[in-house]
Amino acid sequence: MPIHTFHRNGQPAAIRAASGGRAPVIVAETNSGLVLLLEPADLDACSGSINRLCDAIEQAAARRGLTWPSG
Repeated sequence: MPIHTFHRNGQPAAIRAASGGRAPVIVAETNSGLVLLLEPADLDACSGSINRLCDAIEQAAARRGLTWPSG
């Protein structure tokens, strides 16, 4: 899965719009457009744990009916 990171000052306008100007966030690019998955509080709740972050991303994607691309 490709991952792109952007500094707040360098994020594309579409990312800024999808995030509502909040940062840090995790946004998914879907066939229907950008979807905000995790907000700052969600990321804070991960407490620096990669496992918690992965779980949070998967749960947020599932709540929004998103599936991982096959391949």
